[in-house]
Amino acid sequence: MQKRYLLRLKRDEFCCDHLYRVITDGSFLVYDDEKREFLVLRPYAESADQLDYCPWCASRMPASLNDAWYAAVEKSIPNFDEFSTPRAQIPLAFRSSAWWKKQKL
Repeated sequence: MQKRYLLRLKRDEFCCDHLYRVITDGSFLVYDDEKREFLVLRPYAESADQLDYCPWCASRMPASLNDAWYAAVEKSIPNFDEFSTPRAQIPLAFRSSAWWKKQKL
């Protein structure tokens, strides 16, 4: 997951002010706009835990698009491998929320 450009995130993309502030202040909570996921990063681990509900207002988070992202990228890149395909080979549209917003997912 690449570092997000937090200044582009808008308050209306989040369920509450508290979550917006935590995400945009560089905490261990991050928003992955490529896959529409809210994640808790774990120090010293190469993985993250997905949030299904906001810890502050209990709103259900939008469904993750992780599987849909991989399916779409695999269609556009022959022999795509998440571990060996350089990020630069992934089409620019798939490196942001543009792909799923265009499809209205």
